[in-house]
Amino acid sequence: MKIFSAFILSLLFVQTNFAQLARPVDTDVARTLASTITSVELERHLTQIASEEFEGRETGTPGQRKAAEYIASVFSSYGLPPVVGDSSYFQRISFIAE
Repeated sequence: MKIFSAFILSLLFVQTNFAQLARPVDTDVARTLASTITSVELERHLTQIASEEFEGRETGTPGQRKAAEYIASVFSSYGLPPVVGDSSYFQRISFIAE
């Protein structure tokens, strides 16, 4: 569970850093939002994402898409602005198989 928690936190950190590249950061807003995070809330989200409902979250599976939608809905509920074209929390990536 510790490895999974660290992984999720890393993803959120990366997401936040990419968001910073897209627009200036209001440090007062960032501090306010950061001060609202509690261990109870973080555990609730991690427990939800790790549940059987998300079917393991393997890339390209319905479980992974459910997890992504869950995270996007949480970001939206916190009032975080979308970063992709100001309309989405998702970024499309093309993969080329060799």
